[in-house]
Amino acid sequence: RGQWELSTWGVTELRGGDGLVRLRPRERALLASLATRPAESSSSAQIAELLWGDDVPPTARQAIQNHVARIRAAAGDVVDTTAGGYRLSPSVIIDPHPENARGEPFADLADTVEVAGLRRAVQSRRDDVWLADMSQRLDTGDGQNVLADIEQWVTLRPDNERGVRLHARALAMSGRRRDALA
Repeated sequence: RGQWELSTWGVTELRGGDGLVRLRPRERALLASLATRPAESSSSAQIAELLWGDDVPPTARQAIQNHVARIRAAAGDVVDTTAGGYRLSPSVIIDPHPENARGEPFADLADTVEVAGLRRAVQSRRDDVWLADMSQRLDTGDGQNVLADIEQWVTLRPDNERGVRLHARALAMSGRRRDALA
């Protein structure tokens, strides 16, 4: 069994020892759906809802079986069959490089209320990690070097209070106290 890396930000990507595994859009979406519950088994109905939203085709169960077969043909041991459906193999590491994450989490999944909630939760966790890292860098006196990153981040998320406070702190540490107060 090999080691696999699954990135769920933007277009879902699966990488193994030989590099990027080429998958069809629904196969990528199926892997992303399993990544929403990595330690649990997902039934065909749960997977279908994440893949097709409210427009689940009557052939969804067979389509999912076909997608799993193609994934296994391309990547072997990535998907395990369980009594309740499917799950990602323990050999799959989900989002191993969060610092490189680009785009929206679970972008390959259907636009449903459930997926929107998953996306917000994942983005919030990533923001928390990023803000903690920037705060730690400021604590070490690295304000000038992180100011541009923080300014860019706050521009994208102007309603995040922790980010705005961190931006003011970085401005003050950089000698721009008047800008920090504004």
